[in-house]
Amino acid sequence: MEVDLDGRIDSIDGGIRTTFELVPDAPVSRFALVMRGAKKGLLENSTILCAATSRATAKFVAHNGKQLSLRPAMQVRCGSHAHAR
Repeated sequence: MEVDLDGRIDSIDGGIRTTFELVPDAPVSRFALVMRGAKKGLLENSTILCAATSRATAKFVAHNGKQLSLRPAMQVRCGSHAHAR
């Protein structure tokens, strides 16, 4: 089953935060946040992401109060036609 969620994006401590208020009480096996880049993007990176592996900070809080923190590697397209900045 696929569930689309509406989130709120704001800034905190020099980074961005996406908050989802209404999430169904169901197990989640995969989560992907996809954002448009380049001319259609809303954000601009302050460093060149292709220079080294960059990691995001992901914090999840379940309905039962349990928490999970992750530092996944960000996937960026680097090359002569992609400007990952």
